[in-house]
Amino acid sequence: MNIFLAGDSTVQTYDASSAPQAGWGQFIANYFTTEVQFLNRAIGGRSSKSFIAEGRLDSLLNELNENDYLFIQMGHNDATESKPERYTDPYSDFKHYLNMYVQVARNRKATPILITPVARMHDNGGIFVNDFPDYCNAMKQLASEEDVRLIDLMTMSLNYYTSIGYDETLTLFMASLNGTDFTHFTEKGADRIARLVTQGVKELQLDISKHVLLKDKAKVHLFLAGDSTVADYPASQAPMAGWGQMLGAFFSDEVVIQNEARCGKSSKSFILEGHFQRIVGKIGNGDYLFIQFGHNDEKPDGTEPFTTFQSFLSQYIDMARQKGATPVLVTPVHRRRFDEAGRLVNTHGEYPAAIRELSELRQVPLIDLCAATEGLYQSLGPEDSKQLFVWFTPGEHQNYTEGVEDNTHFSEYGAKEVARLVIERIADMGLPLTACM
Repeated sequence: MNIFLAGDSTVQTYDASSAPQAGWGQFIANYFTTEVQFLNRAIGGRSSKSFIAEGRLDSLLNELNENDYLFIQMGHNDATESKPERYTDPYSDFKHYLNMYVQVARNRKATPILITPVARMHDNGGIFVNDFPDYCNAMKQLASEEDVRLIDLMTMSLNYYTSIGYDETLTLFMASLNGTDFTHFTEKGADRIARLVTQGVKELQLDISKHVLLKDKAKVHLFLAGDSTVADYPASQAPMAGWGQMLGAFFSDEVVIQNEARCGKSSKSFILEGHFQRIVGKIGNGDYLFIQFGHNDEKPDGTEPFTTFQSFLSQYIDMARQKGATPVLVTPVHRRRFDEAGRLVNTHGEYPAAIRELSELRQVPLIDLCAATEGLYQSLGPEDSKQLFVWFTPGEHQNYTEGVEDNTHFSEYGAKEVARLVIERIADMGLPLTACM
């Protein structure tokens, strides 16, 4: 079953060079079963008129088959009076051109679905404004006159923006990054709008509605990819623990922690040994992927900071985004190593800097756990910081009868304190996960 998308830049699929700008057509397939295939023919700067004038509707005519669907979202560019090649009068030209899409679909025994234009971020005195009221009304008139099913995305998006507030709405738009673009979406925003469209499909109770996969909003899955400082440990190694083991204690049951971190793994070996693939098979829309590597990348068979390390980390970022999840980069926790003056020594070389650079280049949220743990260890000093790690004299603990002085791996207390640092940074960034703490 095929669903074709005809629309503008708020719908279109963007290539990686435009990231994090995205259209909702990029993400909608993630909300449907694999029996449904989306073919996104939307393109930036097109109105209902210019899309036809360029021969794009004719191309759709040749692609559409019986039982397919044609989703049509137009309006943004139809309202551009300064560009006559785009502009249409809402109640005459606009309705006329939209009806051409409807008839093309029906002539091919496909089902047309009209979608009112998605709302821009236009706030007026605390109220989000519909910039295209006449075009929305004209589309609704046509839907009634021609008995076409309609998804009122304008109303749905305005209601959604109101429900989450100005600050959170801003993160959905490119204006959160460049300060000027209140029309085009970030990947996060495009995903949220795709979900609204999917909800509209579900409510229409169409034949394709049975293929909708809307996850229970009460559950968000937080996946962890990392090394031994993040991993879960068995009781036989207690009190050794990774911070990922303690993270769930800070969240409500709305968040499910999926700790896939493995001891001894680098960003490279985690992928090559198949651990990455486990996450690929489970992660989905609205989930999160926290990525902390560095300790084992420093080894001879590891990676180079500003080349292969960044390249492997990018694979995690790309996979998460393709799945509609949010990637979060995490710099490696410090080892406990002080110099003679009582100052913490950086053992990670340029790996933290490489992660910070990649975060900026790819516009990925960053938890600078390297800096955070430096502050924690330094505040405790060389002696008291031992309590964060696995330190026992011979015979002191049944699991470490010969004693241990481990300056890399955390005790349960240390893992919990580092997890607390992660939680604080999540809150500082304002990630939606904050609402689930």
